[in-house]
Amino acid sequence: MRASVVVVVCAALLSACGPKYRPTPDAGEELDAGAEVDAGRPRGEDPPKGWSTAVELPAGAVPSTKLGVSASAVADRYGQPMIAGLYVDPNGDGTNTDTRVFFSRWDGVAKAFTAQAQVEVVGEVALDAPHRQVSLARDDVTGQIAIAYVKGSAAIRLATSDDEGANFSLLNVAIGASGSLTDPSVAVRAGVAHVAWIDGATVNYATRTGTGAFAAQEVPLPANTALPTTGNVTLSLDSAGHAGVAFFVTPSTGPGPELVFWRPGASAAAIVVSPSAVTTGQSPLQSVSLTFAGELPRVAFHLRLTDPLPAADSTPELYFAAASDSAGTTWAAPVAVPRNGDAVKFNSTGKYQALVVEDSGKVSIAANFMSNGTPGALCGGPKLARSDSGASFATCAPAASPYAFAGEFISAWAHAPGKLTLVFFYDTRTNPSAKAGVELWREP
Repeated sequence: MRASVVVVVCAALLSACGPKYRPTPDAGEELDAGAEVDAGRPRGEDPPKGWSTAVELPAGAVPSTKLGVSASAVADRYGQPMIAGLYVDPNGDGTNTDTRVFFSRWDGVAKAFTAQAQVEVVGEVALDAPHRQVSLARDDVTGQIAIAYVKGSAAIRLATSDDEGANFSLLNVAIGASGSLTDPSVAVRAGVAHVAWIDGATVNYATRTGTGAFAAQEVPLPANTALPTTGNVTLSLDSAGHAGVAFFVTPSTGPGPELVFWRPGASAAAIVVSPSAVTTGQSPLQSVSLTFAGELPRVAFHLRLTDPLPAADSTPELYFAAASDSAGTTWAAPVAVPRNGDAVKFNSTGKYQALVVEDSGKVSIAANFMSNGTPGALCGGPKLARSDSGASFATCAPAASPYAFAGEFISAWAHAPGKLTLVFFYDTRTNPSAKAGVELWREP
């Protein structure tokens, strides 16, 4: 059935308001009908192995209609996918006033993804790269699902569900000037929610416990730096549930931008890559992904550096870096990730990447395949670089990829040791081997 949605707009910053409601699925279907809470949810069957379309753009959709922009995906307790993202201009009238956040997940009993359900209409939001306006997380202690997103570019919203996505509560995390709020990133653990976002010239961080009020602060930048006009922010939790935030800043002198990392409580963000190592003429599509090996920060990022480069790749743009201390104040030199594992096939990635660090020490980086140079692609996209320790990588694409250029808004995790799941947005509508929407690769 369809349920009416009533949203009480919070009048003040950090107000924890918003009634519960049942999201409205497409085609009048129930979302997760009959699903129990996390502890009782049946596993059913896992998603199909190999390539498939998780959330499909309706047939005949006009070019302005896109399903899966800013897609964010995480694993449930069984390693099965849950997905949130933007359904842009769903009525196809050429305006984005009806753009909405949707949620879908794999139902192992039905052996299919649930019909994509409306979380909230958000209207016009900034969609230009490398902005990522939706972030999905799951509390592996309580099972709570959390979705942080931008509404109208003037509010950071948080939707939470304690019943597997059957119902969501909505609240404001922050309210700002029109167009100033972008790129939210959320993580939850043991009932504590952490959210980071960009507010114009600042990065902000807020946390709350249970249903209490958010406590927010501005993240202190390194001396003589400012936030660039492009770039994104990423937040993650370590094994102890402590947060870290990674983002880019621009130094007041010298080339830029530079990548920095911050722990709540630190007096200023620490430099991961110093400004002296960054080339001039920087692409505006720098981006970063953050995770942890225990309590030690790890990042994968797109940037162009002047460091000595491996002979097999004269112009890498994708790097991996590891901190040697939990505070993230000391970082080893970045490791260049070869574009495609071949000296003469320079396949460029950019905008987006996903980072997986397993307990075994294996590191995997999946990245958006943007363009290929002469003589063409060695393998398709998205690109996948793998390493046993993070010291060196081999790059290609998942086996038998049906895509050429693919990997926007990519997410990744290991559903079993050494076995990856990739989820990403894909909007090419002339590929006879793939459908537009949100794509899934499940490693056998």
